[in-house]
Amino acid sequence: MSGDQRTKDSAEGSSRSAGDHHQPQPAPLSRYESQKRRDWNTFGQYLKNQRPPVSLSHCNCNHVLDFLRYLDQFGKN
Repeated sequence: MSGDQRTKDSAEGSSRSAGDHHQPQPAPLSRYESQKRRDWNTFGQYLKNQRPPVSLSHCNCNHVLDFLRYLDQFGKN
């Protein structure tokens, strides 16, 4: 195959793939990252279920400690 033919093939290949608009799939999360995400979501739910609900911007260390005590009831920490 001549250099001209390889250049032509490469150009055609790149033009075909340029038409695909698929985003690459993110790598699957590690067990650690999955657990971290679950814990963060659970904490968010815990704050929402407080009466009155607590926004993240109004959360303080006492909310975190209460949440950890709450989890401890279920052996989750």
